[in-house]
Amino acid sequence: MTVLYADGGDLPADLKRFLTEEDHIFTGAHIENDVKRLRDDFGITISNPTDLQLVVPKAAPRYEYLGGPHPLFGVRRSSLKKVARAVLCLPRLCKPEGADHDNWHSWYLLPSQVKYATTDVYLSYEIAKQLEIKDGYRF
Repeated sequence: MTVLYADGGDLPADLKRFLTEEDHIFTGAHIENDVKRLRDDFGITISNPTDLQLVVPKAAPRYEYLGGPHPLFGVRRSSLKKVARAVLCLPRLCKPEGADHDNWHSWYLLPSQVKYATTDVYLSYEIAKQLEIKDGYRF
């Protein structure tokens, strides 16, 4: 999920309605912070957030290696790139470099940040779609 900035510090009403629809499912990698930020900054409660880093290892036995205990935190999260490589069968997948932790609080995003964010959103969508098609996973 990508958190958007809008003029006047608010989001358009149509986007708010879309984000809060109960029958919509929002997938992503480590999306808890995005969900919290939407709630805290805009009063939006996402009904069905799904962290693919936690779901995929449980969706089918062939993905179990993507999960497992972390020595400090109890949960290991494979990167979205690693999850996408496995689920989408894209062993050479490359994501845009250098934008993953850049200044996302800036009023204007750099083209590299927009490319990085849209790649994450598209990969998340495709991973969820393939889990439903190939593995019969129900969100």
